[in-house]
Amino acid sequence: MNQLAVLSTGLIFALYGMSITVFQLNAAQEIIFKSYGRHFQFLTIQALLISTLSLLAGIISFLSTNGRLRRLRISLLALAFPLSSFVTLSYYILLFLDPRLLRTPNVPAPPITLDLSQHLLVTIVLLADFAFFAKSFRFSYLHIIQIFAFTAAYTVWIHICHHRNGFWAYPILGKFNLQQRIVACALAGCTLVVVYSLGTFLHRLAHTSTPKSKRV
Repeated sequence: MNQLAVLSTGLIFALYGMSITVFQLNAAQEIIFKSYGRHFQFLTIQALLISTLSLLAGIISFLSTNGRLRRLRISLLALAFPLSSFVTLSYYILLFLDPRLLRTPNVPAPPITLDLSQHLLVTIVLLADFAFFAKSFRFSYLHIIQIFAFTAAYTVWIHICHHRNGFWAYPILGKFNLQQRIVACALAGCTLVVVYSLGTFLHRLAHTSTPKSKRV
């Protein structure tokens, strides 16, 4: 499996997924473009942005021997993989339960290619990167702190956006009171840690008998 080809493909998926932040697909999106935070109110877009940076760092570190860049690449991947995985899991679960929990009825579903790029394909690439390509990855409690710091920051961010815009990025958030939303966000952070831990386990399995090679 060609690491450079896989990461480059993932980067294309991520950039395509983020194209919605630049190009307006339909009239229903106009309210998002005019709102505070724009598309960056959405966890999906936040995850795509971090994934883009992670994949780009992975590509550059593959071509470089810079130790600081490798550490940055691992730090980004340690957040991007569990975050993208959480987006995938929560998106398809809520889509199955009730699409109105994700978007209001006046907002049409995105084209299938865009939908897959945003919610599935990037996650698959990051899983491959985390488990097989990031040979220098090691479990770190700093990664756990990073995950919870992001979760807390996003929790504050979505409340600021709601205060400024008068609507929630995801309708499901409006079904909770403040305490319930905080608990839900805390549980989301715990889920990210579980995914990170599972990824760490897969990484160890993949590299238990792997001969030494260039670490990236």
